[in-house]
Amino acid sequence: MQNHQLTDTLNVLLEEMMKNEPIPGLAVSVVKDGQVMMAKGFGVKNRDSQEPVTERSLFHMASVSKTFAALAVVRLAEQKKLGLDSLVTDYLPYFELEDKRYRQITIRHLLSHTSGLPDETHFDWADPAMDDGALERYVTNISHQTLLREPGSAFHYSNIGFEILGDVIQKVSGRTFERYMKEEILTPIGMMDSSFMKADTEAELLTSPHSLHTHTYYGPEVNPIFPYSRFHAPSSTLCSNAVDLATYGSFLLSRGKEIISDEAFSSMTEKHGDTGWGEAVSNVGLSWFLGTYKGRRMFSHNGMDTGYRSSLIVLPEEDLSVAVMINADYIGTRVVWQTIVDVFLGEQIKAVPVSLARRLAKTIAEDGEEAAEDVFVRFEQQKFEGYLVLEGELNFAAYEFFERGQTEEGICLLKMAARIFPQSSNIQDSLGEMHEARQDMHTALHHYKKAVELDPENKEAAANLAALNEKM
Repeated sequence: MQNHQLTDTLNVLLEEMMKNEPIPGLAVSVVKDGQVMMAKGFGVKNRDSQEPVTERSLFHMASVSKTFAALAVVRLAEQKKLGLDSLVTDYLPYFELEDKRYRQITIRHLLSHTSGLPDETHFDWADPAMDDGALERYVTNISHQTLLREPGSAFHYSNIGFEILGDVIQKVSGRTFERYMKEEILTPIGMMDSSFMKADTEAELLTSPHSLHTHTYYGPEVNPIFPYSRFHAPSSTLCSNAVDLATYGSFLLSRGKEIISDEAFSSMTEKHGDTGWGEAVSNVGLSWFLGTYKGRRMFSHNGMDTGYRSSLIVLPEEDLSVAVMINADYIGTRVVWQTIVDVFLGEQIKAVPVSLARRLAKTIAEDGEEAAEDVFVRFEQQKFEGYLVLEGELNFAAYEFFERGQTEEGICLLKMAARIFPQSSNIQDSLGEMHEARQDMHTALHHYKKAVELDPENKEAAANLAALNEKM
């Protein structure tokens, strides 16, 4: 099948997926064999206004932003303006932690998430920092942090590390992080709509963030909080679109030759540590996650913040790059990029699998538990054909109910999940937690016991069981 025919097939698949899933807006870019095969928007920028997503609609890219910050650091290193194995304190003398091992942290450690730093837990998007001094202030404000392990010894994902790198870029370049990124990275690549500075973007191009509504209907609602703060620019705040991500995909497939040398590009996609996260993201490079997909080498990065999800996938031997952007924070991107990659690998894809968790949750929320049971039985008889059945997603969707005070709905979904995954210790532990929350202690005890029986190594379930036994 010719590439243009594959694009037509993909377009039909994605249009159908948008009808089946509670997604407000989606943007996709695909580059294959040196050609932009797709740069397109689907759905709406804002559920309330219903303005359509176009190829230029801007999405918050979340952690995909880190790949650009890393590119800037590697470029500065190649220009001899910093050293990847130099100490962070060489550039930021005010960088201090209570844990004195901070003095051992290098630029490379930060780039590869091997610094020992913990992750950020409070992004405070509702109270953003907007001034030029934000990154320096952020670095001085983290002095209370303690390292989780010896610098350079093991992988631990850390947004904090990338905020520090952003301040290094500022001090080495003599420019604000956002200005340096615009002038030295984004513009030379050709990403003309993109920016780390929200105020510099075209407001009419911006999409709105959406979170999940589960009470009067099941689906997206506009989140009034846009995920932006200059404290977190290096790790998270790039706004970009399908056109610019296609340009970036082409740049990556040509090994960054417009900005850095082939050797420098190779250093970014060489293994620097094991993640323990699975085949597609089993190792980490300099910001990039490395692995394989169906036997093909792949490097990638995903992003998730309030109101947004994103993925950037590169299969260099297939000369293929894929970017996916969603303006909702509760829908994963994996099924989308996998479908796109599979189509361009020549597989015959009839439809994007529908999320079973979302389908059941929607029925529970809108039609009640009896209707959901009828739907479940029907799907079960059909062996869930055409559905994506993931234990983790079912559990996640149940907790979305639970966190919104809809405990009965969460339990209903977990009971269905337990029928599909009877050997799941995690599902039993979750059932225990929700029954305990509704003060049904005997049922909670039953589920905690079952969770431990199924997996004696489930420490959380064991702790919950012990704590409840003490109460009773």
